[in-house]
Amino acid sequence: MKRPSRGSWWSAGSWPWTICAKPRRAPRGEEKLDKVRLPVDQGRLEVLRRALELAERDYAMRRQELQTKQGIKQGEVEAIRIELANLELERQQAIIRAPIDGMVTTGT
Repeated sequence: MKRPSRGSWWSAGSWPWTICAKPRRAPRGEEKLDKVRLPVDQGRLEVLRRALELAERDYAMRRQELQTKQGIKQGEVEAIRIELANLELERQQAIIRAPIDGMVTTGT
């Protein structure tokens, strides 16, 4: 069975939405490509490179400071743990145990 004719606009290459469409400008991609092809300002690039180097050095210095502080804090924590263990031992040794008869005498 043959399809009925849809008129002259149905012929190849002329679709209904292309007949009514406005003519378009060149795609923006070409404009962006032209902009990318422009030479880069070398002065600004050098400033950004130096800023990056400075940021890297600043980061390394700050990281070293934090590692030093962390080492100091870990040393303090270890010293406090040792002190706590000594205090617990001292407390255990200071406990007075009463003899079975309940009489505590002092040696004077």
